Amino acid sequence: GTQLMFCNTYHLLVHPGAEIVERAGGLHKFMNRSMPIITDSGGFQVFSLAEATDEDGDELKSRGNKRSTGSLLKVTEEGVLFRSYFDG
Repeated sequence: GTQLMFCNTYHLLVHPGAEIVERAGGLHKFMNRSMPIITDSGGFQVFSLAEATDEDGDELKSRGNKRSTGSLLKVTEEGVLFRSYFDG
């Protein structure tokens, strides 16, 4: 069986949301899981959700066509602010 489960922090924040996971008593209780869980930093989404610019190298430009719904993130000196694809 699976001993370590990987959870995507960005998707957990978007849905169900941090408040729901916290009210459940944390991620382990929310998932009803006693085995180890690892989460990512959300850093991948900084690149995957960003709109490509002319300054980006080919490796950072999306290979597919993104829907034009506006940027899902804003990068500042303080960090990254994500906008939910689920409910804006």
